[in-house]
Amino acid sequence: MIFICVGDIHFQDKYSHRLDDVRKTFTSKFEEIYNWAERDAAEAIILTGDIFNNKNPRNISHDFMSFVCKLLSEAPCPIYSIIGNHDVLYNDITRIDKHPLGVLFASGLIKPLCSQSFTREGEPMVSIRGYNYGFDFNTLNLSKDSDSVHIAITHCHASQEGGSLFGNEKIWSFKELEKLKANYILNGHDHTPYSNSKFGITTLLRPGGLFRASRGKEDRERLIKITKIDTKKLKTYTLVLPYKKSDEVFDFTTKELLDDENQQIAEFVGQLSETNFKSAKSVSDELDEMNISKDIRAVVNGYLDEVKRT
Repeated sequence: MIFICVGDIHFQDKYSHRLDDVRKTFTSKFEEIYNWAERDAAEAIILTGDIFNNKNPRNISHDFMSFVCKLLSEAPCPIYSIIGNHDVLYNDITRIDKHPLGVLFASGLIKPLCSQSFTREGEPMVSIRGYNYGFDFNTLNLSKDSDSVHIAITHCHASQEGGSLFGNEKIWSFKELEKLKANYILNGHDHTPYSNSKFGITTLLRPGGLFRASRGKEDRERLIKITKIDTKKLKTYTLVLPYKKSDEVFDFTTKELLDDENQQIAEFVGQLSETNFKSAKSVSDELDEMNISKDIRAVVNGYLDEVKRT
């Protein structure tokens, strides 16, 4: 059986730093996904969560939801997904029915993935288990049925050694992920596409995000990939989708101006921290001697004037 696997989507009607029509971009990407699924008579399309970008349902219009529903309704096979951290407020998946992904679950356009089995005559049974964002894999005590192909869908950070990100988000080690007892783990959350990693009986698949949502270096020219799993041959294939060059998609002019301003502010703060304000000089005098732009100096002097008036 064939399964088409897609990383985080991050549906959003408008991205202020993108120059393209994002609805057309989403449509073209899904047309490619559907073409692959139809060509290979795929059993299902599997998503890794983060279907939506904005966690607050109030920020997603009815018109955009209609667009998403129409787009998903054109799929040539069932679509399954887990819940990512962007799909609910406060990571509270018990309230998924109050969020747009919950609407898609209720409509049947996307099926919630907990545990699903697929069978076809002459092929091994395929068992797919979904683990929503925040699931503690240390609670698992699974056994592997050697006659079946097991696929786990996860939404987490993972690395060889494990650890933590920013001190508060766990990075699962490959050793810990072995608890899933899966032939394949399809992982979302991290938008960077990685080469497949092999540990124990498991191949870790990380195709990366479907949509370049930022202007950061890691997102500018990366390939847009999806993954095909052939459970009969026990093989995986990387499929690269067409995409536009970053200078056709992103507004770099605004970014360069913001980066330059942020750099100037950082330099000003650095100089300010080294200034001895116990001297006889006024703050304005100190500013005049600093190597900062006229714009930054004007802003600071404006604040000083406000202080004097209060």
